Amino acid sequence: MKSTGYKCIKSNMVVETTEKKSRFIASAGKVRTEEEARAFIERVKSDYKEASHHVYAYVLTGNVPAARYSDDGEPHGTAGLPVLDAIRGRGLTGTIVVVTRYFGGTLLGTGGLARAYSSSAALCIDKAGTTEYIPGRTVRIEAEYHDLGRIQNFLTKNRVSVVDEDYGGRVIITALVPEERLMGFIDNIKDLTNAAADIIPGEEKYIEAED
Repeated sequence: MKSTGYKCIKSNMVVETTEKKSRFIASAGKVRTEEEARAFIERVKSDYKEASHHVYAYVLTGNVPAARYSDDGEPHGTAGLPVLDAIRGRGLTGTIVVVTRYFGGTLLGTGGLARAYSSSAALCIDKAGTTEYIPGRTVRIEAEYHDLGRIQNFLTKNRVSVVDEDYGGRVIITALVPEERLMGFIDNIKDLTNAAADIIPGEEKYIEAED
């Protein structure tokens, strides 16, 4: 199945709110795997060791997005699920939100807890902003030095990301190209170099879409 793009938060974010003397610290981040999600959770726990709860939810990218959440000791349905709903409600994947709570001594009730966790997560996501990622591919260009200037000008003019450069016997440039532009990109490089360059498509990667 062909991969598609996805929407996630634009940047990591931390936002703190207070509800009846309880502090709620929401931390949002980008994650693509279970390992990255677990590592993010552990970092937040380490940053706020004395907290009462570390509620989390995340949705991973994929043709069938995987979602996980935890109430971390709060009453069932009052914490993790509202955080997950804040993520899903904005159509996000590749996103995690951990809401850390320092209990302030006043019980909020199940409805109050759900609202506090939901609003904390939503505020953090909204402040982080969102961005689109589209399917792309690395492309290795091996060319002669006399073609370097034309290639560099083309890459700059077309806002193509360069991820690596190697200046040995030949110039080797590795660029990141949107999948939908791949064939046109290859044709352009061939034209610029009179078909002298070797152009080798590589691994699939997601690219942040231009604003």
